[in-house]
Amino acid sequence: MTKSTPARPAVLRTIAVATVIAGLVVGTPAIAQAASATPSPAASAASTSVAQPEVEATDDEDATLLPSATRIFELAVGNGTVSGTLRLLSDISPEWYPGPFADVDSVEVTVVSADGETTRTDTLDKVGPFSFSGLPSGLYSVTATTIAASGSSTTGETASAVVPTAPIPASVSLFTYTDTFAIVQVSGGAVLPENLPSGTMTGEIDYDFTLTGGDETWTQTGSIVASGAGGKSSYRFSELTPATTYQLVVTVTNAVGTSDPTFLSFTTEAGPREPRAPGEGQLTDDTRNNLSLLAVPQPGGLAAIQVPAAPIKMQAWLYPGAVPLGEVSSDEAARVWVRLPADLAPGQYRLAITGPAPADGLIGWVDLPVEAAAGTDPLPTATPTPTSTPTVSGASSLAQSGTETPVGALVVGGLLASAGVAILGLRRRRA
Repeated sequence: MTKSTPARPAVLRTIAVATVIAGLVVGTPAIAQAASATPSPAASAASTSVAQPEVEATDDEDATLLPSATRIFELAVGNGTVSGTLRLLSDISPEWYPGPFADVDSVEVTVVSADGETTRTDTLDKVGPFSFSGLPSGLYSVTATTIAASGSSTTGETASAVVPTAPIPASVSLFTYTDTFAIVQVSGGAVLPENLPSGTMTGEIDYDFTLTGGDETWTQTGSIVASGAGGKSSYRFSELTPATTYQLVVTVTNAVGTSDPTFLSFTTEAGPREPRAPGEGQLTDDTRNNLSLLAVPQPGGLAAIQVPAAPIKMQAWLYPGAVPLGEVSSDEAARVWVRLPADLAPGQYRLAITGPAPADGLIGWVDLPVEAAAGTDPLPTATPTPTSTPTVSGASSLAQSGTETPVGALVVGGLLASAGVAILGLRRRRA
């Protein structure tokens, strides 16, 4: 009797082939997708490379090494002066600038005025401090070029600085006052060119205050970085006498000299005042006073408001209706947090902040959009934080680039293909 041979090898072969095909069908698109999303070494290098300094080299074939570039630190300006300290990038960040570099034989530092009328160059025998004097006032660019003994050279990044002119009188205004203290705001005093490059060194100015009233005199000095007329600084005078007239004198001093004085007079209140809501007609563009909304609130949540001065106690009012929202205090960053009514209907409102005086104490106001969705209080931040996608290195960067690799598909495809190969291998060993 003839026995038929079982068709096991054929069955195994069929299963193995089918499994391999299935694995390739599942895994190949995922592998291709991952390969397309994975940057090439060249692309990775391009995306992570650090901007290299401008390089100049001689034609000497032996001059194969270039000196490291420098960066300028402690840049300062004075009366006709620009100074700073040079440091080699290879010393600052050796991981980013590993070299090898040629030894620095000398350094040429050059300052050039924006109008091109003034150019000065000084040669140093080593990397370190530099200084220029006798410069006319105005905007200057500063560059440093390191030079090797072979003559090869490297020019570093450019810095900008403003050699100051004599200061001008400041603008002074009374921000708010009570019976016992006053806050003034000061701006201006420096003459600066327009359209300054980012990071330009402009030097410092001092505001010198002398306050006289009754039989008392106060003096105070505040130092700030010189800026345009738009920036304001706030200064507080405490322990004043009620119902007393005070005379404030403000001068501006910089490295060149002192300005003519600016005068301001005010009279303190006779005693504490009860909070009074401003009339809606007072909420005009002129009375906004640069208040800004830092977080869009929800009913029952917190409205975060940036105010011009800190710290003082204030009152908050909701419009329309001049609804009192209670007393609030600003923190050291000049922010106040106002709790909104829990039953406030979503919509557009205005929120006013008042202090003790003057003009019914109106410090300023903001437009207040209230969101419909209920939620938690906004996270306190000094400035609005833009939404951004975090940068992730390694395999996770595929998802961050907008191409998500189906990892599950890769695993399943790989397992299926491996199973198929294992079956074929088993078949070969048993043959």
